[in-house]
Amino acid sequence: MKRLTFILSITVMLCVSSCSSSDSSKADAVTAPDITADMGVETVTPAEIVEKEIEQVDVAISPEDDLFRIGVAVAETPAPIGIPTAGYGQSYSGDHPHSQFTDSFVASVKQHTPMLAKAAYFRRGLAELLIIRIDKIGTTPNLMDELTLRLDTMTGRSWDGKIVLASNHTHQGPGRIWESSVGDFANYTLWPHYYNVYLDSLADVAIAAIKDAEPGKFGYGKTECPECHNDRRCENPELLDSTMWVLKLERADGSLKAIILNFAIHGTVLGWEDAVLSTEAPGMIEHKLQENFDTPVEVFMLQSWGGDVSPGDAPAPAVEPVNDTVPGDYDRMERIGLAATGHVLDALPEIATAEDVKFGSITLRLPFHWELMGYEEGEWPYPTGGMLCGTNQDSHCWDEEGEDPYMYGCLALPEQLTMKQITLTALHIGELMMFTIPGEPHTDLSLEAAQRVREASGFEDVAVIGYANDHWGYVMKAYDWLLGGYEPTVSAWGPNQGEFVIELVYHVAAKLMDSEYVLPYEPVGFLPPLNIAGPPYVPMRSSAAADVALQPGPKVPLTGAAEVTWHGGDPWFGTPMVTLEQKTGDEWDAVLCHNQVPWDNRTYLMETSLDTIPSWNEDKESQDRDFLWKVIMPAKRNTPTTNQLVAGELYRFHITGTRKQGGDTVDYELFTEGFEIE
Repeated sequence: MKRLTFILSITVMLCVSSCSSSDSSKADAVTAPDITADMGVETVTPAEIVEKEIEQVDVAISPEDDLFRIGVAVAETPAPIGIPTAGYGQSYSGDHPHSQFTDSFVASVKQHTPMLAKAAYFRRGLAELLIIRIDKIGTTPNLMDELTLRLDTMTGRSWDGKIVLASNHTHQGPGRIWESSVGDFANYTLWPHYYNVYLDSLADVAIAAIKDAEPGKFGYGKTECPECHNDRRCENPELLDSTMWVLKLERADGSLKAIILNFAIHGTVLGWEDAVLSTEAPGMIEHKLQENFDTPVEVFMLQSWGGDVSPGDAPAPAVEPVNDTVPGDYDRMERIGLAATGHVLDALPEIATAEDVKFGSITLRLPFHWELMGYEEGEWPYPTGGMLCGTNQDSHCWDEEGEDPYMYGCLALPEQLTMKQITLTALHIGELMMFTIPGEPHTDLSLEAAQRVREASGFEDVAVIGYANDHWGYVMKAYDWLLGGYEPTVSAWGPNQGEFVIELVYHVAAKLMDSEYVLPYEPVGFLPPLNIAGPPYVPMRSSAAADVALQPGPKVPLTGAAEVTWHGGDPWFGTPMVTLEQKTGDEWDAVLCHNQVPWDNRTYLMETSLDTIPSWNEDKESQDRDFLWKVIMPAKRNTPTTNQLVAGELYRFHITGTRKQGGDTVDYELFTEGFEIE
């Protein structure tokens, strides 16, 4: 059913795209598809986009400053509850929840964790490097280019070749921020205003990391977590490489500042039917590791060869008594995170750090099209690219008997949807070489590409960052593509695409090591500016006064959950902040987690949901609605955690948010009655 849904979705999209009229005078511009009528798109010229006012910031650097410096910043990216999630083709219907942000894809109705952008910044003299990890299904070249140009304007210096923009590949991240029509089947249509607000948040977290720079130390090592993931593709030979790289970032005094992990795991524990925003299994590895430190330490999880890898079902002893208010899928993600945490904590003491660290990076945009991929005449006759290749029937597994699928029947991509360049980055920090693969790389292809990078660079330790700086669907070897299954249907340049990527990453690594290295292909420039604009979203008015609608009960059993419901505001203002407080004498104090961050609904310890009355399904016209927010906080988790509530202590929820009252935007603050954990 999932495959059929995908086929129907993308076939309709491609047919609509290929049958629509085109304006040759705008052939070099990317135009957003139509979105819902209330968010009508107004196109502008690229010059007008360039002239958009962007605030400049003072982040000057000096060539005389030869200290190795590290900066780290984290920020929420905009993801209003109601935005559709991205990652699955959806077989939605009119009965599914919709919202002011989506009339077709299913609207999210709750938030498991916030959507984050995390930035790590490295500097020495004039050398700079930004690694930004985002809660998103994938990274597009347009987003990479637009962010680079925006930072150029904000800082007054060039960032080309100095950025890695890597998505964690959660399938529960926000949709509507993918520029290409090919991505509509899993992301819904591009919403220009939302896209620009999202882009602003990425630029802001990058600037915050730059400003945070301080003298630091760097070291790295590796461990494994075989129980964290599985080989999900049965068509190719069994191969599971569980390598997890661990990058240790310290302050000058030796205190731990951040950890960067590099590991292969899909973000697919949850499904689109769950209608929940979540950082998923990759992000839960971050959450569980962070909570084990006694001070705030930011953890980044960079994807590796996740294309043919699924999340595991790591075992962990349940904390008795079992609390049924914790959803089973949430518990599974916590167990994955706990398993990874154990391996990383064992590895950390063995990782030595140094302050005399040199680094370098390069980003190349290279030609990437049918003519360069070595096809013989008539071998794969799709010069503009093709999708949905195969007989649309199930392929047999590697160790099973069966007829090999015929993979040369494809749906040709229309010329206007064909992109003919690829963005690739190689970098090293100290003695660790890393390179990006733009899309969902399979394990064996990634291992071969890493070996080629070793040959080109002379570095022994090489890590692969998948889902970064660009996206070309599944990236696999030719034999693997010919075996059929789902993955080859999302691979635009056929069986030779993956082999060509291996060739290109070799050249990029060689160019990093030797600026005089002669590339076999002439680099190309940035993609044309996005020719899109749109009116800002106007939040709806709240029809009910800000107030607590349903208080937590005075007593919450250990196997239950504390719940609060209140009348708030339009989700565009952001998810309201709900902080747990504890009575201490005559005062109420914010409860802190083990790592000294607030116990609130920005952790996985609380789930936030929204019910809008009237619902969008019932009434699309009203500008006055009751936004009924709800938080559920289980009294205990089933997976071991460093965060525990104390029986007999008195707690309450402190709620802050924003709403539209009449014609004014106002902040509100609420407190619940106290409750005890039994």
